[in-house]
Amino acid sequence: MKKVLLTLTLLLVISCSKSDKDYIEYCADRKTAEYWNGKADNLKKEILELEYKIATSINETQKNSATKSMQYKTYLFNYYSNASKKKLKEKLVDFPFFESNFKNCEEEFQKNPIFFKERYK
Repeated sequence: MKKVLLTLTLLLVISCSKSDKDYIEYCADRKTAEYWNGKADNLKKEILELEYKIATSINETQKNSATKSMQYKTYLFNYYSNASKKKLKEKLVDFPFFESNFKNCEEEFQKNPIFFKERYK
């Protein structure tokens, strides 16, 4: 019974441990976060300006135009705000800057995997 319990515990520990790819992805996420956050911050400012424009519009055409722009900016804001939560494949396709950082992290990992894993726990 003890052997079975020990085996199950070991399997659980092994299955829960991070893969090399996970470490590299986390590294690339951290290196790309400033870019994503900068984009999201700029979009948030633009959204606030559009909200003001909608509130002060003098005609329906201006209001509709600003509303459509705000919807698109809100979509982009959510896109960049949640970029790190996307799957790796999506990040590699959607964000060339992330792809570049991922390659750099991969090279860094290959040079010294132990140090890299400690740095990006």
